[in-house]
Amino acid sequence: MAYVNPMKLRSLIKEYQVNKAADPGYVMSDELGLVLLRLAKGFCSKPDFSGYSFNEDLPMQAMPKMIRAVEKIDPDDMDRSPFSYLTQTCYRAIIQLVKKEKRQFEIRENAKEEVFHAFGDAYGIQVKANPNLNEDDGGSDREEVNLNEDDVL
Repeated sequence: MAYVNPMKLRSLIKEYQVNKAADPGYVMSDELGLVLLRLAKGFCSKPDFSGYSFNEDLPMQAMPKMIRAVEKIDPDDMDRSPFSYLTQTCYRAIIQLVKKEKRQFEIRENAKEEVFHAFGDAYGIQVKANPNLNEDDGGSDREEVNLNEDDVL
């Protein structure tokens, strides 16, 4: 059995849109919210996204975008699948989060490099964060220290 029934999803979306049009303060039903959460969790459990340390955050990042997407879906158009539209919305939200986390990781790593180099210059120690680098130290009298990833904060 599928974790999301496409016809049930279509009827829940239609019900939500009708109630939202009648009352702008209408809150999404728990059933539709659970269906969206199940869809997001199912999509995020794919092997493509399993190796990230922030894996638990992926469905929660996708949920607001999927909720906004529900308002744009035409449930009466039988040629278009709400399931595929929401899946694509979830995918794009996840990719956006992965790119953001990658940028944050690079910023952290660059800051660590700057701190280690500043520390090394202040105490006469040449710090190499990457032991594979073959930099010529120019015959200086500095002590060379190689750091592994485990040594970094």
